[in-house]
Amino acid sequence: MDVIGRWLSGMLMVLALWAGQAVAQDRAWVQIEARPTLREAEARARAHAARLPAVNGFRLSSGWYAIALGPFPAQEATARLQAWLAAGAVPGDSYVVDGSAFGQRFWPAGMAPLTVEVIPEAPEPEAQVGETPAQARAAEAALDAPTRRLVQEALQWEGFYGGTIDGAFGPGTRSAISAWQEAEGHEPTGVLTTAQRMDLVEGFRTAQDRLDLGTVRDEAAGIAITLPRALVAFDRYDPPFAHYGPRDGSGVEALLISQKGNAETLAALYRAMQSLPEVPAEGPRTLTGDSFTLTARNDARAAYAHATLSDGLIRGFALFWEEGAGNMGPVLAAMDQSFAPFGSHTLEDAGPAPSEELRQALQQGLDPAQPARSGTGFYVDAEGRLITAAALVQGCTRVTLDAGVPAQVDAADPELGVALLVPEQPLRPQSVAALRSTAPALEDPITAAGFSFGDLMSLPALSFGTVAAVAGEEPRHRLALESLPGDVGAPLLDASGAVVGMVLPQAEGRLLPPDVTFALPADVIANRFGIAPAGVAGDPLTPAELARRAGGMTALVSCWN
Repeated sequence: MDVIGRWLSGMLMVLALWAGQAVAQDRAWVQIEARPTLREAEARARAHAARLPAVNGFRLSSGWYAIALGPFPAQEATARLQAWLAAGAVPGDSYVVDGSAFGQRFWPAGMAPLTVEVIPEAPEPEAQVGETPAQARAAEAALDAPTRRLVQEALQWEGFYGGTIDGAFGPGTRSAISAWQEAEGHEPTGVLTTAQRMDLVEGFRTAQDRLDLGTVRDEAAGIAITLPRALVAFDRYDPPFAHYGPRDGSGVEALLISQKGNAETLAALYRAMQSLPEVPAEGPRTLTGDSFTLTARNDARAAYAHATLSDGLIRGFALFWEEGAGNMGPVLAAMDQSFAPFGSHTLEDAGPAPSEELRQALQQGLDPAQPARSGTGFYVDAEGRLITAAALVQGCTRVTLDAGVPAQVDAADPELGVALLVPEQPLRPQSVAALRSTAPALEDPITAAGFSFGDLMSLPALSFGTVAAVAGEEPRHRLALESLPGDVGAPLLDASGAVVGMVLPQAEGRLLPPDVTFALPADVIANRFGIAPAGVAGDPLTPAELARRAGGMTALVSCWN
């Protein structure tokens, strides 16, 4: 019995070893990628897991890290690989392996060591060649909530979606999908095919990995914000700025703005920033009593800056980048959404004094250069074309609108005294002047909306008067209305808010009574520049409505020499 027992035991061991080898030989993996570092491999495994089944990661004997799908029965692994390659779902150099070189598992995190369990037969992989609309809708319906939110995040990153990340594919998401599909050369159906969804999400993951977007908490500045840590790194403090310089020649720089002050300090900082060499002269910019926004771009560089004043603290951020640095739109969106000031301290409390160069720039901002003259203009179309007095812009080296938007004189008629300006960047005025085709009557009330005091006010001042004489042979209305030099080019509004004329400058060498002002009729302006008139006067507006309409259609016009 002892001999027979030993023989049976040996045979059972052989059978067990043979069975294990048979199982191992029937198991296969689809290896899709290998990375030299664990960090890279984990990031890639995470990206693949968002769109592919059975993603695993293993350390190889070579020291690299493999990402593989499986395990599957050997024949099924080959069939799956062929289907995925045809659909473009896996890299073109993916191949089938038996897993014998796989060592310790690193993905999914917390998984047990490798076993011989084989994944049973499964449905065909998601990505299908020539996926029909019905198949695309079915695949979309099977998505779980995290994947649907991931699609929205990717669309938002690409600049097509501005709604809530909630996983609900409503009209906003459908419209964003269609826009993305059209931009990528696909039919804009509003439903992503599986391959399209893979492309969208993979591009999103790759971009995030490249930028390494993450929260930076600058204790000295009192600001927490998301920054592209792969592109910028902390450099120095030069109050009121914390400098984050380019990393590895990225061509990208960031500033955190932290300063005590008031509206005057904010305006000085706004002007000083425009003198920085990183900020091109071209681009729209706005300044109010409690914030400023600066956007600038030329063929070589681009810049964006925003700061706000609250409780005596000025906090903000800026981003500068060279052309070729890539799409910074998603970076700016992440910075803006994450910007979070904290505490009641600023960089001035941190110790270092500003550099002499920056100190002088800030001082110049407190005492800025003044334009040769300033007046008023009013918008006549949705693209920002603007009417003003010809004398106001004659002989100027540079013409700007409001807070520095450059404009060009498109046409001028010195004899009539009117000019048409075109902004160098398209604007979207809040409202557009309606030029009245009929003349006002004597004694009709009239309102001039002009920047009487230059840039000391952010909205036009309203001056009230009446029509003293209607234009005859000379194309001039005479008004019983007091005006200042800053009112030159201002629109004259009737009680309904329609424009009946434009304030003209006082004739040189003639001293007129203070309540005498001349105006060019609106129909003359319309005929000269081919502007469609709006017709006759409408229903009267309340004073508040008239002020809002005047504020939306007017702009400060400055002449610089």
